[in-house]
Amino acid sequence: MNCPTCGSENPEDAQSCDRCGAYLNAPTVNGIGIAVTELPMVNFPQAIKLGFKNYFEFSGRATRAEFWWWALLVTLGGLIPLLGWIVRIALLIPSISLTTRRLHDIGKSGWQQLWALLALSPWVFIVLVAVVVGDTIVYTLVSLFFYLIIAFAISIGLASMFIDWLVRKGETGANKYGPDPREPTSHHPHNPQ
Repeated sequence: MNCPTCGSENPEDAQSCDRCGAYLNAPTVNGIGIAVTELPMVNFPQAIKLGFKNYFEFSGRATRAEFWWWALLVTLGGLIPLLGWIVRIALLIPSISLTTRRLHDIGKSGWQQLWALLALSPWVFIVLVAVVVGDTIVYTLVSLFFYLIIAFAISIGLASMFIDWLVRKGETGANKYGPDPREPTSHHPHNPQ
């Protein structure tokens, strides 16, 4: 099989060119091969469709574009007056599912998203302290200020770590969670093959 990009001869069963690395099933324009190393990013409608299609799919991998388009939907849906909470609750399971697949793309377990919940725990502790101490207003204000600073620092640290994971480019090639969704040879739902 001849490479559509460089014209070199390759074995019939080869998926990529031995010489230039182009995919042998790559599209051509006017007979000239186009090297495809990554699929195009999913757009907003594709990401939403994938989110609902994979509502309960906690295995596999998801790209950054797929994740962040979905995050935009959740954010915009949450802004709808009176219906915002209903939208957020309806989108909770697919959001957890998509976050799991996004973490899989960078080689982390989906359980790692529990770190985001831990970012909320200092705030719960502050509320409990305020309720328990209650009567001693001076002590409460001083200690509450101290706890607020600690809670804020912990929350910012955990949230920063989690956001760093979500914006990080996924691992190249297959990992233990599945094939790379950016590769044309993967069996990712947005792959046109």
